[in-house]
Amino acid sequence: MRGRRGYRSGGRPHRGSLAREMLTLRPPQFQIGTPLAGGRNIRENVSDILQTITLSEDEPGYDEEYVPSIINTQVIASYSWTDAEEPTILVPGALPVWQERSLPFSVPRDQGIQFIDQNAHRSELHPVLPLILSIRHISPRFDYGKINIITDRNGLRKLMSWAGKTATEPCEDFRIDVDVVGKDKNSTVLLTRWEARNHEEQRYGYGHNFLSAVTSEHWGCKGATSYSRILQYDFAGLTLLVRYSADAALTPTERSATASARADSDLDHLATQIASLNIGTSSKTATPSNNKTNSIEVIPTKHELSPQSSTIEIKSRTTRSYETFDWPHTLPQLFLSQTPYLYIGIHRQGYFERVVKHSMPISLRWDAKGKAAGDVIRADADMQKALDSAKHALKDLGRLLERLREIALEYARTQSEGFRMVLLCESGKLSLYRRSSEDKLPREVYDAFN
Repeated sequence: MRGRRGYRSGGRPHRGSLAREMLTLRPPQFQIGTPLAGGRNIRENVSDILQTITLSEDEPGYDEEYVPSIINTQVIASYSWTDAEEPTILVPGALPVWQERSLPFSVPRDQGIQFIDQNAHRSELHPVLPLILSIRHISPRFDYGKINIITDRNGLRKLMSWAGKTATEPCEDFRIDVDVVGKDKNSTVLLTRWEARNHEEQRYGYGHNFLSAVTSEHWGCKGATSYSRILQYDFAGLTLLVRYSADAALTPTERSATASARADSDLDHLATQIASLNIGTSSKTATPSNNKTNSIEVIPTKHELSPQSSTIEIKSRTTRSYETFDWPHTLPQLFLSQTPYLYIGIHRQGYFERVVKHSMPISLRWDAKGKAAGDVIRADADMQKALDSAKHALKDLGRLLERLREIALEYARTQSEGFRMVLLCESGKLSLYRRSSEDKLPREVYDAFN
């Protein structure tokens, strides 16, 4: 195993657990036996219930035939965390590159500690801050006023799991913290990921070592422990800013998907405010620790943003588990990040004999009315079947996001400044509560949005 970063797990065909969009720490920083932080209570800092959220097909305006799609996808920014002693990100980050290896080959079983949420581990008080800082570095004039919702892909997957629930197979419990930035009808709803633990010990699978074996690090990002990518796209009438962790790219060619000049906006003040945060460079390296300050060092790189059409999700499955591959779990992961390729390494106890490659439809061109003008990448039969099965859940995800935004904006408008909320799903029941915990961004960033 090469001594470098690992990314999300893919070693076993786990069902459901959306908490596990994981990233692995490089040895020897963590080893098996390292004490792990105790799990938090899902109801910590939760007080009064505000509203229970339901969806009904009897609601006015419900269209049984309408299924929302994702259009106008743009790659806005990217960054990579490092193992520096002080929380440090490389901006832009760079995706590892897929390498076609001769088959078969073997890799050892995964071991050590893997991240569940690296952003919360390294920036505990403000896990959304690296998203803002990376955008500030790449697009200082970025117009947040056009963004309706800022979220992690993981949050969208959890909401979609609730939207697609059934009475016999309810979704897992989850929590998403909810905040509103801005004070008018164009305010942005911020959905922040919450996990009981931010890292855990690996006890199964070969997915991380398989990923290391079939990708190579991009120049200039040695020592990076992750790669996070930020997309902007339109879905169900809303404009979303979505952060997710990506595995690899097809080619090393780096060309910005958003290289055209953006129009000047009224948010120069935002760039000024964010620039006042502690941003610099660092050459220290050490075992990372939880960060409870506003400080995140930013190291500029010379990378540009690789096109979305080159991105790959990489997983591993045993020969037996691939026969019952969990498409309902995987399809949202691909669709909600507009990742066009899924590569699955098939193995027997770490002995990889083949790689199965799937593709899903990604539209990168639109007409004047915002409708897809042509598919750049088309779906294979398995992917298309999964997409067809997900239509109901996608429809209800769009309705849920619209409903959640309306409710959050209404409470933010009528309550005192700094009103904080939390969305809880418990035993399939989805409710909004009042939250007493801290802001998810430094106050100066909130003020800049205002």
